[in-house]
Amino acid sequence: MSSSRTSFPPALTAGIATAALLSLLWYASFILNPSHVGHPVAYAMLLVAEGIGALNVLGIWLVLIRHPSPPDLPDVSDVRKRLVDGSLDPTVAVFITVAGEPLDVVRKTIIAALVIDVAHRTVVLDDGESAEL
Repeated sequence: MSSSRTSFPPALTAGIATAALLSLLWYASFILNPSHVGHPVAYAMLLVAEGIGALNVLGIWLVLIRHPSPPDLPDVSDVRKRLVDGSLDPTVAVFITVAGEPLDVVRKTIIAALVIDVAHRTVVLDDGESAEL
């Protein structure tokens, strides 16, 4: 399978970038307008918070721009067909973790795990070092 990356027309990309820049300039002129300064400490805290938010957005943009496209997903349709028609016999591992739970709860869990229809291996992991298990 070949890797494909969605590309946008250059005019659309330039239009979106221009709109984003104009929006940013408008917001900066609004937030830095001296008539909007109330309490100086609160205003300073607002500017710090806006700066942190701007750095977060810049970081996201850089990751999206520089990150390569994700790899293609494997084709699993054959495996799914084999699971449905029964020609593939799956196996699973069931891990039951125990850390001080009542023994009757653990017993019910173990019984439920043992009657799973698929071929499996059940392992009980005892974190509490209980003598009953």
